[in-house]
Amino acid sequence: MKNRYLFISSIAMALFATSLSRAHHSVPGRYDYEAEITLTGMITRVDWINPHVRILLDVTAEEGSVTTWELASAPAQFMRRAGISKSKVMDDGGESVKVLGIRSRDPQLNHMWAYRITYGDGHFYQLSVPRPTS
Repeated sequence: MKNRYLFISSIAMALFATSLSRAHHSVPGRYDYEAEITLTGMITRVDWINPHVRILLDVTAEEGSVTTWELASAPAQFMRRAGISKSKVMDDGGESVKVLGIRSRDPQLNHMWAYRITYGDGHFYQLSVPRPTS
């Protein structure tokens, strides 16, 4: 009975560890440092979650169509240490913002790793640094 409990516990721990490793991803593995872009749009939602804060940005094209982009950034704990909060990121006063970052390696996805958000009055939040130096 004891061996059976140990076996089942080991399997459960292995499955849990596997799910955690899939939940997190590396920035260079998912985003292309050579594909730096700037988007202009309205922040519609901020998910203050881990492993990375997620921001939804509605970008309006010249002809009027709206595309929602999913922006990822640093973990919530890093943002808090830098003095950035969910309400500060959302507080765009109903104006559009400019976001600098790098595009997803998958061109079918409207995903971006965000470096900086600049608001209409000129203030900005540096969410992460461009390409890390080695």
